[in-house]
Amino acid sequence: MTLNAIDRPLGRPALPLPPAALARILLDPLPPALLQPPCDFITAAIVRRHRSAFERLAPYAGRRIAVVPSDLPLAFMLTIDPVAPRLRPCRKTGIGRAEAEIRARLPVLIELLEGRIDGDALFFSRDLAISGDTELVVAMRNAIDDAEIDLVEAVAGALGPLAGAIRLLARAAGRVAGPAPGAAA
Repeated sequence: MTLNAIDRPLGRPALPLPPAALARILLDPLPPALLQPPCDFITAAIVRRHRSAFERLAPYAGRRIAVVPSDLPLAFMLTIDPVAPRLRPCRKTGIGRAEAEIRARLPVLIELLEGRIDGDALFFSRDLAISGDTELVVAMRNAIDDAEIDLVEAVAGALGPLAGAIRLLARAAGRVAGPAPGAAA
């Protein structure tokens, strides 16, 4: 099924499938272990640029937060560590024990990470769900908000000569996917 011109915003190309459906098709057959190297790379890139955010979370070292994109077949377990945090991809059925869980669509989670969206408004509109240790979630949110993380720049900056291509791909993906609900216009 393709979207017609009436159903999609101006300037957006018609896609055969919504981005989340395409991501599910691509990710569902992959073993989560194949995503560990990219997760390690992205985590290291963010830590290099925003070490102070992780240092603020030192009192919570060893605690785990399950980050669950509701529109993907995978989840991610974040283990807090001020020096070397770990983001482990897993099936939603294999999340394991976590002190807290954050659940939302992937675009919402990315915009939360970058501080471009109001988490409180999303929580009350039920576009974001948290459970477990709310003190841990609030501490992480405060550390992230103060860090002003730019995920694309963190990754692009770590890729040297490929930085321009990454920025271009990210802009194109953003135009196709559109903003998350509640995002600043």
